[in-house]
Amino acid sequence: MIVALPPGGVPIAFEISEEFSAPLSILAARKIGAPSCPDLIIGAIAEEEHHTIDDVSSRLVGTSREMVQQTLAREKIEIENKVRRFRPGESLPNLKNKTVILVDDGPISNVLARVASSYLRFKGARQIVLAVPVCAKQSVAELTSDFDHVISLYRPGPFFSMRDYFLDFREISDEEVHYLLSKSHKKECIHLGASFSKTVSIPVERGVELKAT
Repeated sequence: MIVALPPGGVPIAFEISEEFSAPLSILAARKIGAPSCPDLIIGAIAEEEHHTIDDVSSRLVGTSREMVQQTLAREKIEIENKVRRFRPGESLPNLKNKTVILVDDGPISNVLARVASSYLRFKGARQIVLAVPVCAKQSVAELTSDFDHVISLYRPGPFFSMRDYFLDFREISDEEVHYLLSKSHKKECIHLGASFSKTVSIPVERGVELKAT
């Protein structure tokens, strides 16, 4: 099962799902900035109010528990809006005992990837792989405790800007996301109409492959 963090993760996840003939869906998640300093990330929230808050960072900028709760309430609405935009009328597919490949264009903050991983495990995923085009070397090391495998094509040491690693890093529109998801779902319907099975092997590291059917 391929799960993308929209909007940036969807074009990449679509290509992976095409290559492996695997179903594609999205997971809505958002970073949470401190009310007094939005650029300071103090946590993240996913669907069903699944969230994580860094209490130490919150206290450092004077964020009270009440302020955190108010922020979570606002972000919950944003998550619900994102689900309605990208997965209208649909729940996340059953992930129990499934291998899930979580795809993003690159984790700027580890906290978003972590809350996504936590939520996927909460939904019953057996094995979770993070797949990104680029991820800072330090982040890869830090995220190995949250994911069964972290796959990154490029792992720079000093990490300054995502734009430095993409030829095209324009903003992905809702229309593009809808088009790719719709195209993927049409192929799934074709596959479901026949007896379809494919074993996927993903090289993770030297001598190790991740296999799923």
